[in-house]
Amino acid sequence: HPQPKQYENYQVTTYYDEPMIFTFRRLETFRQASYQEQSFWFFFVVNGEGTVDNHTVKKGDTWFVPLGHGPVTINGNFDMLVTTYREQ
Repeated sequence: HPQPKQYENYQVTTYYDEPMIFTFRRLETFRQASYQEQSFWFFFVVNGEGTVDNHTVKKGDTWFVPLGHGPVTINGNFDMLVTTYREQ
């Protein structure tokens, strides 16, 4: 089983990471966190409710974050699935 990496106010567990295919992670946030990927990314809210960049999000919501967006500010306790892509 992959082990989560702990950061301030969030943790990330990477389940699959293959260049030129996709990366799949679990993101768990606690209160307020700032998070970003190096490429575009999608997140699906598995559990929780709060805001992402001042937009209300809740369980079942899916969002797209474009390349070059920079970090998003997450407020709330969330369990999210994140999918992204990398070339190398």
